[in-house]
Amino acid sequence: MNTAVQTVIDRIIFLRIAEDRNMETYSDLLDSIKGENVYQNINQIFLKANSKYNSGLFKPENWVSNLKIDDKILHNIIKHLYYPDSPYEFSVLPIEILGNIYEQFLGKTIRLTSSHQAKVEEKEEVRKAGGVYYTLGYCRLHCEKYDWRIDHQAVEVTKLSLLLKLMEDENTESAELLFKHSDLKLLPDLYNNIKCGNSLIGSDFYEDKNLSLFGKEEIRKINVFEWEKEFPEIFMDSGLM
Repeated sequence: MNTAVQTVIDRIIFLRIAEDRNMETYSDLLDSIKGENVYQNINQIFLKANSKYNSGLFKPENWVSNLKIDDKILHNIIKHLYYPDSPYEFSVLPIEILGNIYEQFLGKTIRLTSSHQAKVEEKEEVRKAGGVYYTLGYCRLHCEKYDWRIDHQAVEVTKLSLLLKLMEDENTESAELLFKHSDLKLLPDLYNNIKCGNSLIGSDFYEDKNLSLFGKEEIRKINVFEWEKEFPEIFMDSGLM
């Protein structure tokens, strides 16, 4: 549920910012909410964006394209991203502000009740720690005095922020030149470059420990990170493997 919500929101925000930066046709998203089957209309925009940007953000996946989202929900979200409902000019919106907004989202979790209603709650670790922080400027995770673990959602926000940062100096003219003179896409694929895990702890953490004492939740929170396994190409090229 949380992954689905974040994936759709990330894509919509990226495209809306791209519109105000003249990388996309203005009001494409707004036009998509006219009539019925809104999510199907938006999915067509996602597919087009995937071939254009090749960033991994719009990678076609069945579980994403098969989501069922009420037209009214999407209509309300997208309508409030445009004037006069939205007072913001997204082309000049600092990425740092987007990160600050997402910090509120990162501290929440969505669960379905027995009556199939969605309920938004604070994450347990956020309640205990008193807060969760995503960025210091753009792209750097920090803890300061807060006790919290790196979370998959924070990593996804980092990827989105980096892609938006890379797009800051792009415009319609530069995009047209790129497509005309090369097979390159506008943005790199970051989805195999930034991964979630505790980079200070490897799998050897468990070697002298009784695994029966660790439940699934404890293992998930420790989230050991094996550099050689996650980035084998780098280690092979450097002769470290």
